[in-house]
Amino acid sequence: MVYKFVIFAYLMNKNHEIQNSLADSGEQNLYMMKVARENGALAAKLAGAGGGGTIIALTLEPERTMRALKEAGAETFVELAPDAEGVKVDVVEEDFSAVYSAISAGAN
Repeated sequence: MVYKFVIFAYLMNKNHEIQNSLADSGEQNLYMMKVARENGALAAKLAGAGGGGTIIALTLEPERTMRALKEAGAETFVELAPDAEGVKVDVVEEDFSAVYSAISAGAN
């Protein structure tokens, strides 16, 4: 499993490099990512829609990484288990032909 984390970490860090080359990630975000990487994180990148203040850190040492981030000023953490089941999507097959007919009839 560690090998998968190494590959994922590489991709996360590459993604951050690309994001930062397109738009400045912000001094505080860059600082928090640096702190995370210097304290056990294999990778760190921005998260969210651009409002700032949210990073994702991939670490095999969560206590160490979170302790350092708290000391650096981080306030909220959301921990995810790498072996968690995740999201499931159920596909429901339905016949939408009546809906399509109504839309087509209204378009004419």
